[in-house]
Amino acid sequence: MHSIKILFVTLFLVMPTTSLSLAPSSYSIKTQDSLPMKDCGSVGGKVTSITLDPPPKGACTFPKGTNVTAIVDLVTNEVANQMNVVCKGQVVVWVPFKLPDPNACDQGVTCPTAVGKEYTFKTVIPILKEYPSLRLVVQLEFQDEKGADVICVQFPGEIC
Repeated sequence: MHSIKILFVTLFLVMPTTSLSLAPSSYSIKTQDSLPMKDCGSVGGKVTSITLDPPPKGACTFPKGTNVTAIVDLVTNEVANQMNVVCKGQVVVWVPFKLPDPNACDQGVTCPTAVGKEYTFKTVIPILKEYPSLRLVVQLEFQDEKGADVICVQFPGEIC
């Protein structure tokens, strides 16, 4: 386990411009600014990159007491009349992180979505001071009007 942490820190801090896939977790790094990420069951598209503003400082992706803007580039492969986003973090169990506006159609995704269309979804994630300092897996689920996951992506994060 210790060697996996060292590998992650080395890849995340020393090799940020590399494009790779890590087994067994399958997190991949796409660009210098994009976070390592992995698909978690997308059936109607895919996420091509995730960036945060402010950018992570080392492993710290979510500083307490700040609002972090997540910029998610995605491509849809099916038509969805509505698209909502659910954000949650896996600590031991999945814990929901309430987004101020979960409606992706208000934040860069044109609804109904079009097949093969690229979108940039932008949302603010409030990181409350009360949150404990910890590492977690963050999951973003883009759901259609029926509540079914269209696109799902995970990335490692740390509240600090």
